[in-house]
Amino acid sequence: MNWHLKRLAAFDIETTGTDPESDRVGTATVGLVGGDLPVESDSWLIDPGIPIPEDVTSVHGNTTEKAQAEGQDPADAIEGIVTTLADQLQQGVPIVAFNARFDLTTLDRD
Repeated sequence: MNWHLKRLAAFDIETTGTDPESDRVGTATVGLVGGDLPVESDSWLIDPGIPIPEDVTSVHGNTTEKAQAEGQDPADAIEGIVTTLADQLQQGVPIVAFNARFDLTTLDRD
């Protein structure tokens, strides 16, 4: 069977900016698709602990106020994201991401 017909884990984050070394994860999603199985999805809204600039809010819609009111603790959320991705890799499910270098670096630094 072709790899693209099997189960895939789609991974994406939105951040507080464009520098993976210093900006923080604000939201993350891991969506499981394909393999003739139902779609599954886990999402996290995170309080990054720093203000979300207005120009960034205009891209993804998350405000500092929303993140503070509804967001998870960063350490707990990052642990959940990493655990979810690691579980899929252990099952042989490839992780696909549009901008993997940026997303994984930001996740690592956070």
